[in-house]
Amino acid sequence: MKKKVLAMVLTAVCAMGLMAGCGNSGNAATGTQNAATESGYKVGISQFAEHGSLDNCREGFLEGLKEEGIEEGKNLTVDYQNAQTDTGTASTIADSFVSAKDDLICAIATPCAASAYNSTMNTDIPVVYTAVSDPVSAGLANEDGSSIGNITGSSDILPVEEQLKMIRAMLPDAKKIGILYTTSEANSCSTIEEYKKLAGNYNFEIVDTGINTSADIEIAATDLVGKVDCLCNLTDNTVVNALQTVLDKANSAKIPVFGSEIEQVKSGCVASMGIDYYQLGIETGKMAAKILKGEEKASDTPYITASKAELYVNTAAADKIGMKLDESYIKDAAQTFDEIYSRVSYKVIKGYDMTLVLSVLEQGMIYAIMALGIYITYTILDFPDLTVDGSFPLGAALSAVLISKGMNPVLTLVIAFAAGAVAGTLTGLIHVKLKVRDLLSGIIMMTALYTVNLRIAGRANLPIYNMTTLFDNALVKKVFSGALAPFANTIIILIITLIMKFLLDWYMNTKSGYLLRAVGDNEMIVTSMGVDKGVIKIIGLAIANGLVTLSGCIFAQQQRYFDISMGTGTMVIGLASVIIGISLLKR
Repeated sequence: MKKKVLAMVLTAVCAMGLMAGCGNSGNAATGTQNAATESGYKVGISQFAEHGSLDNCREGFLEGLKEEGIEEGKNLTVDYQNAQTDTGTASTIADSFVSAKDDLICAIATPCAASAYNSTMNTDIPVVYTAVSDPVSAGLANEDGSSIGNITGSSDILPVEEQLKMIRAMLPDAKKIGILYTTSEANSCSTIEEYKKLAGNYNFEIVDTGINTSADIEIAATDLVGKVDCLCNLTDNTVVNALQTVLDKANSAKIPVFGSEIEQVKSGCVASMGIDYYQLGIETGKMAAKILKGEEKASDTPYITASKAELYVNTAAADKIGMKLDESYIKDAAQTFDEIYSRVSYKVIKGYDMTLVLSVLEQGMIYAIMALGIYITYTILDFPDLTVDGSFPLGAALSAVLISKGMNPVLTLVIAFAAGAVAGTLTGLIHVKLKVRDLLSGIIMMTALYTVNLRIAGRANLPIYNMTTLFDNALVKKVFSGALAPFANTIIILIITLIMKFLLDWYMNTKSGYLLRAVGDNEMIVTSMGVDKGVIKIIGLAIANGLVTLSGCIFAQQQRYFDISMGTGTMVIGLASVIIGISLLKR
């Protein structure tokens, strides 16, 4: 018994972690670059991801400061750190800048801006953001553009209508445009709505596919390219960070990908009505310089938007899919590229590898807890319990809501387990008392939980970027400092996983545990002992769904958001882990 459980856990860590970690989402890999000066300004730069457009923002920001007389190495010290697409790391970075008493924080992309704003709320440190598509939706500005606090910056809001005009001009017969986006990015969600609002004016239909993590991109892109005539890429950081994966799928299907800025076009998108992120960075840097010099206050400075979009074209990308470009249309392009550029460096690859390993371990162990629950229903009870597709996001929804209300994150684990146990109990009652077939019982409860989860969260997705979680609190920061900091999440999840594994082993060796195993093996024996087999099944389903809900709770805190679609495929993932794990020790 113990060996089988252990094998199943290890399999979940390896097999499911590999599935979850195929992208580059993680929580480590930050770099620091300090220019030592004896006097002058000290600026912290927090960048959410390492890709061309955001890099251009940073370089332009420094150039803008330089043009205003604030230059790195002379009168400016720069502390640059990259969150590697992890919101938890972005929050940690912002806290470190506050602790260092930086004169100003430059936050590049929405998650970094939100983290910096929350970290500096009780300080006098100004925040200047850039590459934030919708500051209002992100809670960084008022409807009139004014600041909500000691924060201002620049918006890279996409020229959606110009993009649609371009696609229609280049693809006269196209009908459907596919868009991948991250459901937890407020900017992406608002941009999708803008596309849908305007698409009909140009006889387009928008086919959008939401993803939760970078691990979802490959499957989502494979599915999407078969449904549309082209893809349109946003400035969604998670998707852009995996742009090569999207391009590979689109190129295989011989459909074009239209980018949203120059770096995406250089990387292999056919064309874009995009903005100049370097120039946007310069304008942001000049704004920051005035704030540093005391000429303006961030709280009194409305945010600015990017200048008019321009056409960028990559003829090599078009040739790769056999697409003919209208020479009369592209002749007026601001810039035309005849090759596909790669910005990958050794430093990026090295950082990616570390992040990948940690992501594999973290998400794999979270799924392992979920697989423990499915082990009970599938292996012991022989019960195909589809409730888990609803109980997993139940834990995520409870976690996000309770944490946003200030509850201790440890208590959310207990509440999530209890809620999952209730869901499992109801499934059991439907099956045992109402005599509904096992499969249908799970489907009924899964469907009900979809509505319950929406009701709990109040919306389809709920971010908890800057809240106190299991992985981001004072104790964790104190214990996991220095060299241990990048491994904090991994260690915490490992401890929880081991605790649940050993608790399950202990329970299975109790009287109740023996009865549970007996029900799965031979119901008649249990009945002959004078024990109600139905009650035992209900207990097993309660424990199983409690474990699954606990897993969802941890997952939401690790990813820092809840999404209603989180539970999709939970049953399949768990079954794969259990079947492979059991097979490893098959004699």
